[in-house]
Order: sequence, then C-alpha cells, then structure tokens
Amino acid sequence: MKRKIAVAVVIIASAALLILYLIFRSFTSYEVKSRAPLTVAAGTVWEAFNDTVTGVSRDGIKCLDLDGNLLWAQSFEMAAPKTVKAGSFFMVYDSGGGEADVFSSSGKMVRIKVKGQITKAAVSSSGVSAVLANDGDSHRILLYGSDGAEKANGELHTQNSGYPIALSLSPSGSTLLVSALDLSAGDIKTTLLFYDFSASGAALKNNIAARYSYSGRVIPSLHHFDDGRSAAFSDNEVIIFSSSSVPTVEKEIFLKEKIKSVLTSPKYFALITGDEKSTLTNYSSKGKVRYQTPIDFAHTESYFLSNNEVAVSDGERLELFTVLGIKKFSYVFPSGIAGIMPWDGGANYVLIRDAHLEKVHLK
Repeated sequence: MKRKIAVAVVIIASAALLILYLIFRSFTSYEVKSRAPLTVAAGTVWEAFNDTVTGVSRDGIKCLDLDGNLLWAQSFEMAAPKTVKAGSFFMVYDSGGGEADVFSSSGKMVRIKVKGQITKAAVSSSGVSAVLANDGDSHRILLYGSDGAEKANGELHTQNSGYPIALSLSPSGSTLLVSALDLSAGDIKTTLLFYDFSASGAALKNNIAARYSYSGRVIPSLHHFDDGRSAAFSDNEVIIFSSSSVPTVEKEIFLKEKIKSVLTSPKYFALITGDEKSTLTNYSSKGKVRYQTPIDFAHTESYFLSNNEVAVSDGERLELFTVLGIKKFSYVFPSGIAGIMPWDGGANYVLIRDAHLEKVHLK
C-alpha cells in the first residue's frame, strides 16, 4: 500500500513539474512546418482575422486560410483603406472617402455609402457598424444594421461637444461611445458621449444616455468589453465605465508615466508605458492588474492574439508574452515580420511575413 502511495506521489509530482515546465518554458527559435507565398499587390497590409489571414490594399481584400489558399476576395477602390474588426466581422473603410465595407468570416459583404468624408468607423461582434462622417459643415453619426440598413442618423454639434476623434460600439451594437475634442474655449476638453440605440434609448434626447467631460485631457482611444464595460484611454489615465444602461464611472487608473500603446481584447486591456524603459501591464476589464513585465526595446506594434497572449514587435524583433506575463518567445527576423497568430495550440503559430505565411513550431 505504501509503495502504491509513493508511486502515485511520484507521478503527481512529475506531472506538476511537467506542467510548470510547459508554463514557464521560453523559446528562442522555430522550425518551419510549411510555407505559402503571399502573391498580392504592393502595399497590401496583412493581419490575422480569427483563423484566417486578410490582406487589404487600395484595390480590395483577400482572405486566405492558414495554408495560403484563397477563401474569398472582394474588389473595391479606396484611397486610404483602414480596418477595424470584432468577433466574426471585419470592416474596411475609406478614411476621407465615402465607402465602408463590412465582411463576415465567410466573405459575405455589406457595402455602405455615405455623404461626406468618413473620419472614423467601428464594427461590433453582432455586425452592427457605425460611421462618423464630415460633410464640411457638420459631423454625422450613422448606425447600420448587419444587413447594411441605416438604423440611426444624427448630427454631432461641434459647438456643444467638440470634434469627434474616436468611437466604439458595444458587442450588441446598441451602445455607441464617442470621444469629442473641444478647443473652442482656448483650453483642451474632451467629452465622452454614450448613445443608446436600444428600444429604451428612443425615449432619450438625441439617444444620449450619459455624458462626461474632462478638462485638460485628450482621450483618443475607446473600447467596449464583452461583459458590457467600456474604457476610455488618455495619455496617462484609464477610465472604466459600468455595464449599466446609464454608464457610470466604475474606476479611474492614474499612471505616473505616459501611455505609449493601448492593447485591447474582448476581455482584457494592456498598456505599454514609459520612455527609455517600457513596461507592459495587463489588466482585466475591471481594471485589476493581471501582470507586469518589462519591454526592453523600442516597439512599433503590439496586440493581443486570439489566445490572449500579447505580441510586441518593431517589425524585426518579436516578443510573445503568455497570459501570466511569461516571455514565451523572443526572436529577431532578418527579413521582417508583419504578425503572428496561434495555430493548433501549444508552441505552434503562423508567422505573417512580408512575402509568405509560415506555419512554425517554436523551439
């Protein structure tokens, strides 16, 4: 009996050590399992979209599987295409133009045409989209259903709120958060406007459920989480709002160093702060710190992966951090790298390079 207990203890201890090894193991190289060329127009920007890869250029969009096979494509003409995505929806809008296209994972497209110039756009995980358009005299907020039908159309008066600089849609698409910058009085002021486009919001004046103004602050970044909370980011502060029908300030986070980068996901957000020495801090949607870790190089891009790991890159050097803040992977690519995404779990990833896709296993 004692022998059996001893054997069981050894097995459990070995399993625990193996788990710890897998959790804290780091990688400095990789093995290429397969490679696929990316033969597309110059100027194409590639990025991960769920378990596919999309390439957007002025002439259109292509969506590939992880082996480089074409799944669907759509042509358009945009002078300055910008992209936003949420859930299984991907939106391309012409910044300064009048067209926005919303795509589902299967490639189904809804085309939106607006009068004036699009300055900002957003899409929700339910397929509802929002557009801020400037027609020269005023700014308009336009809301569209997943079928492309216009659901709301209203004017944002700059003399009352300021110039809109950011927007974010809730997952259902019923709440729109807009950040407007006002310089008219000679001082900087940002106003955050919560629009309620649900049935109950129809009874509100201009569908505005809440309004908050912040003197001396510019708030250029907004985000909605899956739990209904939302967040606004200035250069040294994070404001977290409740998920109630009338959003209230739930928490304010004041930072000693300026925010260099804001990363967001459906459940979390992360900040990279500091100048010469940077720090990556990962938070829950409630504003609770999950981990902190140093970043010892000047990055140009940072983002969450679909498995909630964080990638930080300068276009050549790439570092990958786990959900616990462990540096999982660090490598310098001589020919550059555009992105990384999980593939088949564990240490398997797809690297988005300048001219090809690589399925790799970290070593």
